[in-house]
Amino acid sequence: RFQPAMTCSAELVLKHYYQALRQGEARSAARTTIRMLESLVRVAQAHARLRASHYVELVDAVAAVVIIESSTSCLGIMPLDGAIFSDFSPEPDREGEELQEAVASKLGLDLRELKIKEQSHVAMLLLEAEQRQLEQQSMEAE
Repeated sequence: RFQPAMTCSAELVLKHYYQALRQGEARSAARTTIRMLESLVRVAQAHARLRASHYVELVDAVAAVVIIESSTSCLGIMPLDGAIFSDFSPEPDREGEELQEAVASKLGLDLRELKIKEQSHVAMLLLEAEQRQLEQQSMEAE
């Protein structure tokens, strides 16, 4: 089964969002259970699969936060009219960047630092995958 690997940046965004939910006034900590975190991870993984990516990246974590926020409005990251009912943007890349910045800012994270960490983590994961593939090929050749 296709199971995208979580990058450290995506993990950090989901972790901070979950912690913010647990500490927020809008929801009691008792109602925000580990199932919410599991749901965030599953939504982020589904978004990565939708992009046919082997990695759950920052964009996937932000999409998970936006989807959860659009359905629950827990932290008020999304405007009350919601992204779900908006028209398609003529500049989706710019809108995606703005959403990433809004989520990172709301969670007290530095978007630039997250992107740098993510790039290095994905590069490391790619090298590890390539090394495993080479090892497997050499074992098959023997």
